[in-house]
Amino acid sequence: MVVSETHVDPAQEMVFGSTAQLLALAGRGNAAPEGWARAWLDEPVPALRGLTPRGAAASDDQMDVFRIESLLRQFEYQAGLAEAAGFAGMDVARLRTELNI
Repeated sequence: MVVSETHVDPAQEMVFGSTAQLLALAGRGNAAPEGWARAWLDEPVPALRGLTPRGAAASDDQMDVFRIESLLRQFEYQAGLAEAAGFAGMDVARLRTELNI
């Protein structure tokens, strides 16, 4: 994924959050991917209707829980692709532990 500071795909912002988070994920910021993942847990995410991942996971609304589960499954898929290409993938199990799901 190529990310420039002037243009970010809106679909990616829906999943990952702010442009700063995307730049960190792409290795252009100061945060390592695991640092990004920790910060992501407490940032409002448009794909979660503006809830934080922690808020969505703890919600009584089953659609919120479904949305966070869907994002985590997407992350697992992307981590698998990264690992198959010889790169370190995101530790989605750790995210699940942090979210108690």
